Amino acid sequence: MQRLERGCAITVRVHHGKVSLAESSLAQGQEQLRGVFTISARDLNEAIQLATTMPPARGGPIEVRPLSEIER
Repeated sequence: MQRLERGCAITVRVHHGKVSLAESSLAQGQEQLRGVFTISARDLNEAIQLATTMPPARGGPIEVRPLSEIER
């Protein structure tokens, strides 16, 4: 089982080929959840890079958050 880490959200947007990043949570705005992707990445920087290549990033914001393992 995994959980979201608090305070680590990066919002990724791609508009006309230009990438913008913001340290904020989509939960603060009016955006709606349109899907969830789980990816494997070495670190947050690689996860952000992967997010910029995903087609949904061209249509709206993607929130990148690290997950941590929950010990049972």
